[in-house]
Amino acid sequence: MTLLVSSRLVALEMCIAHQVKTIAEMNDAITAKWQTIDALQRHVAELRKGFRDIAPCAQPRSLPRRSIEGR
Repeated sequence: MTLLVSSRLVALEMCIAHQVKTIAEMNDAITAKWQTIDALQRHVAELRKGFRDIAPCAQPRSLPRRSIEGR
């Protein structure tokens, strides 16, 4: 192998090693974000259930209607 080919091969190997590292870091970041999303979805589901549980007790307040002419 010539020196030129050898140096090009080393450069390609370094590039691939960098890409592998970057992909692993991105995978870790995406995994962490999905864990956060899952936790937030569970929290929202708990909040919705809590609101449904108290909804029958709460009576919505009706507001008086204002006529356009009454302004």
